[in-house]
Amino acid sequence: MVIETNEFTFVDDNLLGDKPEEALELFKAIQKLKKKFRFFGNFDIGLIQHEALIEEFVKAGGHSVFMGLESLEPNNLKLLDKLKQIPVPRNRTITREDVEEFYHKAILKLQSYGITVFTGFICGFDEDTTNSTEQLIRFCREVPDGSYLAILTPFPGTSLFTRFRRENRLKQPLEYQLFDFNHLIFVHPVLSDKEIYKMVLQFYEALGLEQIARAKSSKVKRTIKTPDICDMS
Repeated sequence: MVIETNEFTFVDDNLLGDKPEEALELFKAIQKLKKKFRFFGNFDIGLIQHEALIEEFVKAGGHSVFMGLESLEPNNLKLLDKLKQIPVPRNRTITREDVEEFYHKAILKLQSYGITVFTGFICGFDEDTTNSTEQLIRFCREVPDGSYLAILTPFPGTSLFTRFRRENRLKQPLEYQLFDFNHLIFVHPVLSDKEIYKMVLQFYEALGLEQIARAKSSKVKRTIKTPDICDMS
């Protein structure tokens, strides 16, 4: 196979996976090709625990990463089984401030290697309020190079889908073409559909679509799809 470009993207949801040593082997193998590659990859926040892997990622040509941080709220992360990624403070429970501090330091660490960091968040959790977006906007202005906000989507086969079906919260009939992170396909216990769509709009309007769609370096570009917002009238 002939490679005609030196820029590409790994579409794997998480290159770190359960075996970071395999990702390390991959990046070393890319270096052996003696090509000046530039590539983008998806990782979870656990990447910052593997400095050797970060170094080899950069040496191989890795310039940008996307991380699904999902939320700043501990209970939301617990729902997604991601709270375990946050260091547990001694003798107390994890707070939103703990999550923000951890994310902040993690992103700065990656940026110190010259890596552009894109982050993904989700709105529509049961504990979300109309003020949740304001807190998220403040965080995203401070650290990441670009951010994306999706609507919580309970895909079939997940525990969240099972729970919503049990609680009769899934909108009927199920329209699977709308399971795209851009549409609300369940009933929120507090917020209306209009309020949740407005939260998404507020996020993008505050941060600026142009700022979100590009890295700080003009050489790195990544298109961020604007949510398909329903009629707000």
